[in-house]
Amino acid sequence: MSLKDSMLRGLALYGANSMSQSGMKNGQIIADIVNDSEKIAR
Repeated sequence: MSLKDSMLRGLALYGANSMSQSGMKNGQIIADIVNDSEKIAR
């Protein structure tokens, strides 16, 4: 594997990790908003 390929692979893995972590946070925020909306609707 060339240096460029390994760098791209590292970037892809890093991007996937940060995306999944921020995705978890965003999912939690969305869940909180939905829960609040349901409380307000009642």
